Amino acid sequence: MRILIIAVGLLLVPMPAWAEQWKQGVSVHQSVGYDSNPDLAPSGEKGIWRGRLSPSYALTWSDGLSEWVGSASLLLERSSDRDRSQDRKDPSASLGWKRFTEFGEVSLQASYDEASTRVTELEESGLVVADGTRERTRFVGGWRRSLSAYTDMAWTADYTDVEYDGGSLVDYRAVSLGVTLDTALSPRTGGFVSLSTSRHDPDDDTDTSSLHSLMLGLRWNSSARALWSVQGGIASTDGEDDGVSGQGAISLAYDTERGAINLQAGRSVTSSGLGGYAEADYARAALSYALDETRSIGADVSWRRVDDRASNTLRQFGLWANQELTPRWSARLSYFAKQRDSHGLGEATAHVVELALRFSHPSF
Repeated sequence: MRILIIAVGLLLVPMPAWAEQWKQGVSVHQSVGYDSNPDLAPSGEKGIWRGRLSPSYALTWSDGLSEWVGSASLLLERSSDRDRSQDRKDPSASLGWKRFTEFGEVSLQASYDEASTRVTELEESGLVVADGTRERTRFVGGWRRSLSAYTDMAWTADYTDVEYDGGSLVDYRAVSLGVTLDTALSPRTGGFVSLSTSRHDPDDDTDTSSLHSLMLGLRWNSSARALWSVQGGIASTDGEDDGVSGQGAISLAYDTERGAINLQAGRSVTSSGLGGYAEADYARAALSYALDETRSIGADVSWRRVDDRASNTLRQFGLWANQELTPRWSARLSYFAKQRDSHGLGEATAHVVELALRFSHPSF
C-alpha cells in the first residue's frame, strides 16, 4: 500500500505542464550468477545459482523554481535452492520535490523499499540472519539558506520506519533532526560544523535510545583532480546503548584522464535492527579504469567491523570488466569474494561470479 501511495504521487504534477519540462528514463538489468556460500556458513558450504531481473523507471520535471524527481523499480530474483536463498520480488519507489524561494531551498522526499535482510544486515551489521524481508519507509524534509556569499545553513528532519519479516530482528522507528553550517574558507577550501539528535524507538521491550552528535569537517581541492574531506566529532548515546564515543571519516576522490579512485575510512554510529545503535569502523576503496571508449575494468575492496551485542568483521573484494555493446546495451563480468569473522562462530567465506546484461535509456 505504501509503495502505491508514493507511486500515485508521481501524478500530482500538473499534467498540461509536463510536455515541455519533463525527462524520463528506463533501464533493465538482468544477470545470472553462482554463489558458493549464500548463507556464509562456517562449514557445510553449498552453492546456488541465482538469476535476477530488475527494471526501473525515473522521471524529472522542472520549471526553474520547482523540481520533481520520481523513480520506481522492481527486483525479481530466482534461486536454484529456495531452502538456502528464497525467490524474491522487491519493489522500491521514491518521490522528491524541491522548491527555490527567496527564503531558501525547501525539499521533501518520500521513499519505500523492500530488500533481503540477509543482504542489508550483512552490509550494515555484519550479521547473517534468516533470509527474510526488510521493509523501509522514509520521509525527509530539508531547508537550506544562504547566510552570506560564503556561508550556508541547512536543516534536515528525517523519519524512518523499518519492519522485518522473518528472523529475530526488531522493528523500529527512528526520528532525527540536524543542522549544518557550511562556509567557504578559500576558493579551494571549505569547512562545516553540524549538530544532530535522533531517537531510536524499537517495537519490543527494549528501552528507547537517543543519539546526540557534534561533527566538525574540512574539505579541500588539493588539485583540479583531487578532492579531500576530513571530519571528526563525538557521539553520545543514552537509553539501551549508553556511552560516548568518537566518530569521523576521511575520504579522497581522485579523477584521472581514464578513470577514478575513491578512498574512504571512518567510524559511524547508526540505528540497528538489534534494538538500538551500533558502532562501526569501515574502510573502502574503489578503482575504475577505461581501457578504451567501450571497455572498462575496476576493483572494489571494503572492510567493516561492527561492535554491538557481538563483534562481526566483514571483508569484501571484487573485480569487474564492462563492455559497451551499443550506446544502449552493455555487458559486465564480475567476481566477488566476501569473508565474515564473527566472535564465537568462526570464519566463513563465499565467492560469487556473475554475468550481467544492462539496457539503459537515461533520457527521452
